Amino acid sequence: MNHKPHKTKSGLELPLLDLRGKPYQQVAHRIAWFRDEKPDWVIQTSFVKLEELYCIAKAEIADESGKVRAVSHKREDQKHFADFMEKAETGAIGRALALLGYGTQFTGDELDE
Repeated sequence: MNHKPHKTKSGLELPLLDLRGKPYQQVAHRIAWFRDEKPDWVIQTSFVKLEELYCIAKAEIADESGKVRAVSHKREDQKHFADFMEKAETGAIGRALALLGYGTQFTGDELDE
C-alpha cells in the first residue's frame, strides 16, 4: 500500500512507509520536519544505561530558551539488534518527537501501549 507523502507547512514533502497496514513516518523524516519548523530547538541524547548486551537511551528536546519540551527513553538489546545503541538512540528521538506531535498523526507505534 502506498501512502501519499506528508507535506509540511513550508512545502517540505516527506515520505510515509507502510508499517503493518498503517502509514508510518521514519524518524529521519520527522527530524527533517522538526528542523524545518524549529531550527533553534535542540535534540540532545545520552545513555542512561550502557551495558555490553543492552542499553537505555534518553532523548531530550529543548526550545530556543533551553526549556525541555519533551523527554523520552528507549531500551534495546544486542540479542535483537547488532547496532542496539544506534537503534535505542533513534527510538528515543522518535518517541520524543512524537510527544511533540511529529509523526503521531500517521498512527506510528511509538506511543502504542
